[in-house]
Amino acid sequence: MSHTLTPLTHSGAPLARAREVLVPTGPTERALLRVAAVFTAIGVAHVIPLLIEGSNWEGAVSWRKPILFGVSIGIVTWWLAWVLDKLSWSQRRKATWATAYTGSMVVEYMVITAQRWRGVASHFNNTTPLDGALFGVMGIAIASVSVLIVMLTVAAVRHPPSDPATRWAALGGLALMLGGLTLGGMLIQLGNVQAVDGSAPETVRAGAAGVPKYAHAVALHVPQALVGLLVLVKVAGLSPVVRRATMRRGVATCAALVVAASAHTLSGRALLDVTNPTGLFLLVALGACAWPFVGAMMAAWRHHDSTTPTPGPHPSSRQNESLPELAAR
Repeated sequence: MSHTLTPLTHSGAPLARAREVLVPTGPTERALLRVAAVFTAIGVAHVIPLLIEGSNWEGAVSWRKPILFGVSIGIVTWWLAWVLDKLSWSQRRKATWATAYTGSMVVEYMVITAQRWRGVASHFNNTTPLDGALFGVMGIAIASVSVLIVMLTVAAVRHPPSDPATRWAALGGLALMLGGLTLGGMLIQLGNVQAVDGSAPETVRAGAAGVPKYAHAVALHVPQALVGLLVLVKVAGLSPVVRRATMRRGVATCAALVVAASAHTLSGRALLDVTNPTGLFLLVALGACAWPFVGAMMAAWRHHDSTTPTPGPHPSSRQNESLPELAAR
């Protein structure tokens, strides 16, 4: 693969370029970054009661839910701030969108967290009128977030980023996110069917051993991986044509991974049961998905080595040179 190198002027340039790609600059986007940090911090803080109580990680009532949902919402919120930063919306429209999104996510996460502190299941729990009402409120919040992400997708399609590589990262990520939301809807349908007498199932399953939440998680978080790939191709100093081609391969292979994970789990197979056609498809898709990332990392490493200046003699060493030696120079 041929590529054109863009010289970097100092060793700190790769970090500066990565920060330029990763960190949104608009006021609304920066506010969303703070929201993301709060969600992540609260999620991590719930590791403390997990350790103190020593309870199980899996199950309908588990500290896993406030931990993972907090961290996951934090990561997705950062990514949505990144996408929002690429749109040509006015600041007022961005602020309105961000306020609606934050409010919906706060409601969802508050229900999940409060139900765990109450010692009851948050999802598919209709054992009491209060539990059923809270699950319904959470469903409304999730639906609201889905509508907001669809709005973001329509805006990005109508006015995509001008840089081709960034365009693939943003639009490809939004398409995969919509796929994740669709899988989430299927997961809710399965859970409602498997709830017995209003009680939440310990684990929502597809078939004998499939766990659809894994495919759902993959679809929700590969869009953020695409931003990481964008960072690598920018830091590597690749030409615009190669950057675009690499991002296109990244989107295609990530989509294949989502399809493979969905087919594997929805066919009733356990995650690590790869001794079957869907399991082999999953392994091949995983390897294919890693391919553009590994290639971009190697290119970035070579580019960093080629642009790192060789240190010369320290200026103070010249003070000990004699006048004839200086004249000879």
